[in-house]
Amino acid sequence: MGDGRLKVVIRKPAQYEVVDDEMAAVLRAKTEQERMEMGFAMWRFARDLMRSAITGEHPDWTDEAIQREVAKRMSHGAVDVRMTADGEFHCSHANNSEL
Repeated sequence: MGDGRLKVVIRKPAQYEVVDDEMAAVLRAKTEQERMEMGFAMWRFARDLMRSAITGEHPDWTDEAIQREVAKRMSHGAVDVRMTADGEFHCSHANNSEL
């Protein structure tokens, strides 16, 4: 701020989402494979949504730069993704160790 005023931050108390009994029963009735497919579908949806947002924020970025940024954000910065000259993706931890 720099003008001598104090900035006050008000935080809301944490809210926890709880699965109700009916939904828990539905999920328990699903096979392990069905639950995994649901999880992967949610992951793909989040990835695609983030890709769209990044593309909108940076329309001038190459597809490679967008892919890298998506991977960085989805991994909370833990993964560095680079594309090799032959078009293959190379992933490593941000601390440079191979995945």
